[in-house]
Amino acid sequence: MAHFAELDEDNIVTRVVVVGNDDCLDGDGEESEAVGVAYLEALLPGSGPWVQTSYNKNIRREYAGRGMAYDPTLDVFYPTSPPLDCTKYVFNDVTKTWESPTPRLGVAWWWDDEAGAWWRDVAPWDGSVWDDDTGWDIGDPDWSSYPGPVDEDDSPSGAPFYRWNGDTSIWVAVE
Repeated sequence: MAHFAELDEDNIVTRVVVVGNDDCLDGDGEESEAVGVAYLEALLPGSGPWVQTSYNKNIRREYAGRGMAYDPTLDVFYPTSPPLDCTKYVFNDVTKTWESPTPRLGVAWWWDDEAGAWWRDVAPWDGSVWDDDTGWDIGDPDWSSYPGPVDEDDSPSGAPFYRWNGDTSIWVAVE
């Protein structure tokens, strides 16, 4: 299936429709945007202009959605408002993307819109090691073998959970 976005006079997407593969094939049996556009113009006289979009984002960077914009110079679809919970993001008119006002420190960081800054959660356990791209890591290879009673079938018995205290190098029961 092929997807086509209809644009208004300001290049804003008004709707996206699906066209069957057979209705987009040229004389050589290859998918053709021009054939799909001609099909839609014949099916819906007075509609358009139409621009093909890719559900898999294979062309034009984003899958077009109603209210998005199309830049014919860059040949991309882009959102006209920032992502949810990112109201402090600024629009880059050159790349047609929404960006945080400060660079992200790594993929493990999260945007705090209220503070207008990137954040990371507190260490989940003593001895944790932070990596900007992967987040918190155990930091101690022995952590995964924490002591704790188990039932006969090796399942947790409901006994307290233990965490590693890196300062004292002992396991501490978490109440």
